[in-house]
Amino acid sequence: MERENNAGMIAWLLAGVALGGVGAFLLATDTGARTRRKLIESSEEGRKSILESGQDLFSKGRDLFEQGRELADDLAVVFEKSRKIAEKTIEDKY
Repeated sequence: MERENNAGMIAWLLAGVALGGVGAFLLATDTGARTRRKLIESSEEGRKSILESGQDLFSKGRDLFEQGRELADDLAVVFEKSRKIAEKTIEDKY
């Protein structure tokens, strides 16, 4: 669910960057060279923002993976203890 939400946020970010660029280009009062420079700067800012978002998502994913691994290890220990208790209970009864 969170993955879909993040993908949607990235899609909206990209759409906003594209629409902003088109709007700036159409409404520009500067010369062509100045407009191109501004577009290049804006696209660079957008690229950096997307890169940072991707790095944040990767980091969060890695953290969640580690939490899952720790949980699985803890559950394996609990399962093993439960198995030993069950075996002992069966041996005691028979």
